Amino acid sequence: MKFWRAICCSIITVLPLLTSPAQAEQERSLGDVKKEVMRRAGRSNPFDGVRPADAEQVLKSITSLNRDEWAKAWCDIGVAYEAKGDELAKEGASPKEVGELYNLAFNNCMVGRYPVASTAGKKDAYRHSVRIFRKAAVYFEVPLQIVEIPFEGKKLVGYLQIPAGTVKPPVVINWAA
Repeated sequence: MKFWRAICCSIITVLPLLTSPAQAEQERSLGDVKKEVMRRAGRSNPFDGVRPADAEQVLKSITSLNRDEWAKAWCDIGVAYEAKGDELAKEGASPKEVGELYNLAFNNCMVGRYPVASTAGKKDAYRHSVRIFRKAAVYFEVPLQIVEIPFEGKKLVGYLQIPAGTVKPPVVINWAA
């Protein structure tokens, strides 16, 4: 459930502080941002699925408010969890253990691309997060269906979960960036 809270809850974080310094509320130092991230790590979205130790590692590695540096630092952690998950999956580890690693991987890459994939590094973080989310989905308690809808020569991709035995489930639509 913690994983879905990170997806479905409203996202309030310090990352909007990384936008244009011309805006008065954006004028924060790297130190201020680091303190705020550590205060929120493990407790509030989007950091709900991120371990405080991982947040600390990221914050030690970044030296500026550069969005791509931020994205790469979070993705380095996420991709490392993904590799551990891949290794354990090959070794036949428990689905719970593998799923937890993929969830950690996804959550870290998701923070890397937050709030929007607006730069090259954040777009990479987004691609990582989508790939890893699909790996994690294999281990969800309620199976995930990937729904593709043709639209103007492209496709809209959605994710649908319907609990077993449910005929007319309630539907929650989360439209995210």
